[in-house]
This record gives sequence, structure tokens and C-alpha cells, in this order.
Amino acid sequence: MDSVTAIPDLDEARFAFVDAVRRHEPALISGLYSPGARVVAPGTDVLRGRDEVVAYWGAGMDTGMTRVELVPEDVELLPAMAWEVGRYALLVEPEPGVELVDRGRYLLIYRLDDGRWTRAAEMFAPDLPAPTPGREP
Repeated sequence: MDSVTAIPDLDEARFAFVDAVRRHEPALISGLYSPGARVVAPGTDVLRGRDEVVAYWGAGMDTGMTRVELVPEDVELLPAMAWEVGRYALLVEPEPGVELVDRGRYLLIYRLDDGRWTRAAEMFAPDLPAPTPGREP
């Protein structure tokens, strides 16, 4: 993987999200998103606005999500927005001693809101095995 130049403000925004999940505090996630944020996640309709986004992440935490890892592979900083493409790992512990890992790629668009970077839009694409010919997906 190519190294990505660190952008301290975006690194801080990314860490705040990862930390909120680790601490199991969905309320902290609310302030990390722009008011009209959009999230495209597998198996859901497009999530619109902070309330839906916080409810989504809160439900994940309630079902055992314990940690998220975000590894940026490409980042571009523009005057009032930035985008980031990378790999993620979501760790879920549905019951004690059982850990599941969902890995994939993500696209994250930040927006500069009142001098700080907030998450304006994001999309997750899990790494799924390729379909077997002749079998239903």
C-alpha cells in the first residue's frame, strides 16, 4: 500500500470517529457529521442527516460492534472539502469470545463547517467473495 501524507485535521477527525466507536458512544458521532450528511452502507437505504446516521452507528454498537479501523490509501485536500479512499475493518463481538471482522473499502467526503472538518458523505463496500458461476448470489 502506498503511504498517504498525513493531514493533521483529517487525521484528528478520523480518530474522533474511531474513538467514539471504541468507547461505544454513538452520541459523540453526531457532531462529527455535517447536518445534511449522507451515508451509503450495505443493506440499507441511504441514511440522511445526523439523526439517521447516529441511529445506524448506535444500532451497530448495540449489536456488538466493538471497533472500527480506517486506513486511508488516498486523500485529497481542497479549500472547503476533502475526500479520502481507504480500507476499513469493522470488528463485531455478537457474543463473548466470538469476534467477526467485516473488511472492505470506503469513500469519505469531508466538508469544512465553521472551521472544522465534518463527514459530509461516506460509502462502504465490503470485500465479498466473488460469486461462483451458476450459483445465485
